[in-house]
Amino acid sequence: MPLVKHEYPIMEYDTEKTAVLEPDRKTNFRLPSKCVYGFLGDYIKDYALEHNLEIIAEYRSMMKMNAVYKIVKDGKEIVLCSAPLGASASTAILDWLICHGVSEIIAIYRETKDMVNYRKSEGCAAVEMECSALASCARFRGAVFGQILFTQDSLADADMHDDRNWGADSFDKAVAIALEAVCRI
Repeated sequence: MPLVKHEYPIMEYDTEKTAVLEPDRKTNFRLPSKCVYGFLGDYIKDYALEHNLEIIAEYRSMMKMNAVYKIVKDGKEIVLCSAPLGASASTAILDWLICHGVSEIIAIYRETKDMVNYRKSEGCAAVEMECSALASCARFRGAVFGQILFTQDSLADADMHDDRNWGADSFDKAVAIALEAVCRI
């Protein structure tokens, strides 16, 4: 049994690559290898509608259907998919994407105020919620993974909160940067 044990259970893991239930066990299709995966709310759907992108697959969870779009940039087919908030939900979709052929991923992420304040109270200078889970999944599956991390608002001065339109003004740039980055992998 290829279990790696540690004094702290959170550090333990299994090197076995075959899961009891593989994400692609009921489907048989391949997606393009490059992917932009964004924690941007409805922005990905709106971007896809604005640019007339094709839905090439759907990931169905208990909560909702997540459309998987295809965009072509610089002659390269790229998956564009919205990531749900929460490490388990976003990692489940990433695992599914990887098992269907995605192997080079750029994720776009933004942080929430409550988590920032909580982590700052613990003495942390920066926080994230999903990135470590996504990076771990990609590493497990042997995929290349990159992360674009940006804030949706500024908490530099708690008395003068600057919501920065909750990051929406940066979504266009974040997607453009992510598309450029994934093309260079």
